[in-house]
Amino acid sequence: SIGAMVKKFVYVYLVCSFLLVALSHAAAPSMFGLHTVGNKLVNKDGAVVRPLGINRSGTEFRCVAGSPGIFDGPADQASIDAMKRWDINIVRVPLNEDCWLNINNPPSQSYAGTPYRNAIKGYVDLLSFNGLAVILELHWSHYGTDLAMGQEPMPNQDHTPDFWTSVANMFKTAGNAYSNVILDPFNEPFPENNVWDSTQGWLCWRDGGNACRPWLWYTAAGMQSLVTTIRNTGATNIILLGGLSYSNSLKQWVAYKPVDPLNNLVAAVHIYPDTICSNLNCYDTVIKPVAAQYPVLISEIGQKDCGTNFVNALMDWCDTNAIGYMGWTWNTWDCGGGPSLISNYDGTPTNFGSALKTRFASFAGVTLSTVVTSTSFVSATFSSSAASSSASGPSSVTTGAPPSGGSLYVYHDGLTSSFQDRTFADPSPYNL
Repeated sequence: SIGAMVKKFVYVYLVCSFLLVALSHAAAPSMFGLHTVGNKLVNKDGAVVRPLGINRSGTEFRCVAGSPGIFDGPADQASIDAMKRWDINIVRVPLNEDCWLNINNPPSQSYAGTPYRNAIKGYVDLLSFNGLAVILELHWSHYGTDLAMGQEPMPNQDHTPDFWTSVANMFKTAGNAYSNVILDPFNEPFPENNVWDSTQGWLCWRDGGNACRPWLWYTAAGMQSLVTTIRNTGATNIILLGGLSYSNSLKQWVAYKPVDPLNNLVAAVHIYPDTICSNLNCYDTVIKPVAAQYPVLISEIGQKDCGTNFVNALMDWCDTNAIGYMGWTWNTWDCGGGPSLISNYDGTPTNFGSALKTRFASFAGVTLSTVVTSTSFVSATFSSSAASSSASGPSSVTTGAPPSGGSLYVYHDGLTSSFQDRTFADPSPYNL
């Protein structure tokens, strides 16, 4: 009948409109189901992904500040929308060991223990809802009974294994849930008095304990013990491991990397103008050989004067070698005190931030070839490009009878924002 034909036409029109609206957003591979295959980071669809994103500082220090809290600045949907306008796909969130475990007398019980853990979980859930990958990393820690008020040379045996048992149990992958979460056991190790490369330094990094004597004044937990601790919870998440010298050295990372029964490890590097590995020769001779065997992520880059010459040269090298990178930091701090990506939480970039925002935007477009639905009643072929603000297509559409009820599953190989990995209840064709 004419009515049925009109209804079918409207239905197909709505599906196609949904696809076009989705493609007007930055399209990127899904950041769920992350795992390693050889030296690649791969998602649930088997597509290679390249992390490009930001660090969000605050949750490591605000809970122990004189006027305590949890976040430094907003952590709501509007703030994440501002991040997404930069075309990022990953956010790194630093944590405080004592606030998570509620030990060593944090200044306020309102921001430690359960309230702190719930706030972090809520933030991770919100970032995940927005299609972003999340790195959780231990940034501030302390052995014994003193409060964690800064970075230590190595994880401690007193509390760090308990910390990771708790964190991994909360965020371990269960189906699709938290399959976008990467665990970073310790931010910027600097064993053996910050040596950039030595056998003893790497032994301490991997093994902890007596390998860190005599220069370390507490019993360290090595990276092998933390990898084992995480895996013993049943967590299969990717584990990110930075090397020596504040995570600047990967010189012997391959030789001393921990044994992981899942072989799901990624090497992390932090690079700033004042680090030892901060030139093309080091990138080519130290980082590139590791990247030929294992995935590598430069999880902190920055330029403390908020200039762009250094970071542009570094990003050029990363782009040529398909290595991901993340800017430090998405906070409205004075650039004189360190790299700051933004001057306002609406996403207004600093000069330094503009360089990263522009670079991220240049990688925002992808090509989609097929949309698969649960009933195959509609299929479309179309493309999207970072050079265009809107998608072309659909160039071809095949229709069949729409379902009379149940659910419509639209899989689109990684459309981000509110369209990613969603299930739409569809008792009628008008509920899209």
